[in-house]
Amino acid sequence: MLGKQQRVLLACTLVGSFCANAVNANDQESFKLETIPIVQGVGNFKPPADRPWLDEHLLDVDLNQAVKTTYGPQFSTQGAGTPNQAGLGIFVPISIGKNDTWFADLQVNWPFDDLNDRSSIVATKVKSGTPATSTRVGYRWLTNQREWMLGVNGGIDTRNLNSGGHEDNDIDVSGSEKVDFTQASLGIEAVNKDWRFDINTRLPFGNNKQLINSTYEAVALNEIRVKATRQTFKRVKTGLSLYYQWQPEKNLVDSSGVELDITFEPCFGGLVLGSAISYDPFFKTRLTTFAKYRIGHVKTPKNLNELLRPKVKNPYTYPFRTELSPVVAMGATPQFRNVRVADPEVPGGEGSGSGSGSSSSSSSSSSSRSRSSSRSRSSSTNSEIISAATVSSATIAYGAGEGSVTKDGSKKWRTVSSEKYAVVSGKTFEVGAERENYVCPAQVSDCFVYRRNVSRELSRNTNFNQETEDNTFDIPDTDRSGERWKYGNKELEKGSEVDNKRYKYAERTVCTVNRKIAGIPGMFGMDSSCRFGG
Repeated sequence: MLGKQQRVLLACTLVGSFCANAVNANDQESFKLETIPIVQGVGNFKPPADRPWLDEHLLDVDLNQAVKTTYGPQFSTQGAGTPNQAGLGIFVPISIGKNDTWFADLQVNWPFDDLNDRSSIVATKVKSGTPATSTRVGYRWLTNQREWMLGVNGGIDTRNLNSGGHEDNDIDVSGSEKVDFTQASLGIEAVNKDWRFDINTRLPFGNNKQLINSTYEAVALNEIRVKATRQTFKRVKTGLSLYYQWQPEKNLVDSSGVELDITFEPCFGGLVLGSAISYDPFFKTRLTTFAKYRIGHVKTPKNLNELLRPKVKNPYTYPFRTELSPVVAMGATPQFRNVRVADPEVPGGEGSGSGSGSSSSSSSSSSSRSRSSSRSRSSSTNSEIISAATVSSATIAYGAGEGSVTKDGSKKWRTVSSEKYAVVSGKTFEVGAERENYVCPAQVSDCFVYRRNVSRELSRNTNFNQETEDNTFDIPDTDRSGERWKYGNKELEKGSEVDNKRYKYAERTVCTVNRKIAGIPGMFGMDSSCRFGG
């Protein structure tokens, strides 16, 4: 059957033939009927019907179509104070306006064992444990011409740390503990078509320094971080972060650091792959990789099939349009969600009681510090440097007894002991208080390691062969400082009762300068006359 256009063409041909014969009957014209093809032009790519905003002008994009509830998995390998982990996250817009939105974001991450005998917190290896959580509530808005997205967010992060052995398998630690940390976080963000800027701070609160085994404490780190990210290639971004970290009480980890990261977003959307390398004087160089995948829905799913078959992916930037970056960022997951932890502090012999002078303990101490010296966390700038010392006598002592502990609503009695104390020329101080009461010979290149070796030797390898009921050493009682007495790894509350008190002590020969310990004769480079290197 002939189409409409062919019928019109046929009619014109017949009419033309008739007219030609009428004008000149002698001229014989030959006509041929041909079909003229009609070709339709091919236009630009059109986005799917459920994502029309991807092809709209920036100012015409409806945020209700672009900002959706999204969820999915994420994972990252261990970094500077962060564990290997994998988990799930969800982003929920609470309220969407013409150019602004309120949102909430929740993540739950399960930690895994540290890899390759490399501790993520420097010395103690971290094992798998209970999940960590991270919550954020924030507000984002677009400028008048939608050239920038600006936002603020804040929330609470938690982390459960399950400690394991030392990263040096030749060093034994006992009494591994599970501890919890909590931090508040506040972030500011700004995004345009080419750049992203972030300022973030981490502020631990509560019990942010806890004993994790017989030797090490763990601390949650305070941090302030500034990051700039640039769209360097199509779907490739690079970011540079500068950060400063510090611990709440002592400055063993206080330092500045730098981190460089690169991320890639495949064209099908929703997936982000990345890697980062960081350096600071405490953690040294750390390399980590990470990935995140988010899917979402055009509308609230009504059944299981709609839930498992989402109709939108976010962020979805195909075809690639950098001018949409501020709009896409309105529905992005906030960054910087981990509680960073380090274990810089060795307590002054908590709970070690007898402190027998075993050579293996001394060997382990030396091995540990030798291993740690290659990644020293402190230089000699925070120490008093001395050139000569005096041979002196020091009394090393600690208290012991039966302490009252409230557990499950009832009072129970447990064997307790105090921290170890040193009495030098009438001055009493904690053996583990190294920065305040130890000094270094001038030739020592790393005062942190040297002081740690000396304090561990006095605390762990002193043979406490004498005992008295009189506190002639001025060891603080529980009514003055309850946290200096412990049962196992737990601290006694201030004012707790302690019965059957007794004080064990021993005399040690030390090298002193101005009533501070400068070393031990015959150990750690000090000769019998307290001359270093003699």
